[in-house]
Amino acid sequence: GAPQPGLKLIFEPESAKGQRAMAMTGADGGYTLGRQGLGNNKGAVTGRYTVRVYADPEDENAPRIPQRYGRESTVVFQVEPGRSNTFDIVIEIP
Repeated sequence: GAPQPGLKLIFEPESAKGQRAMAMTGADGGYTLGRQGLGNNKGAVTGRYTVRVYADPEDENAPRIPQRYGRESTVVFQVEPGRSNTFDIVIEIP
């Protein structure tokens, strides 16, 4: 499928010590994660994350993202130290 701009991505840490990271997809479908708080807030800290994807509910042209990518997501990525940690998220929309 084609890259989709304007999607909200949330990386939820599986560890209680983890920190949530979020991003919005750009025109090319790319994204850069950021975290709340002080200091260097780019990227995600090391750990395992469940990834949730949401479209803007007020945008009538936004794709309808199946719940298996939202609240019921089974998409999991492992962020490892010293690696580029680039993750492509492929969403199958019926």
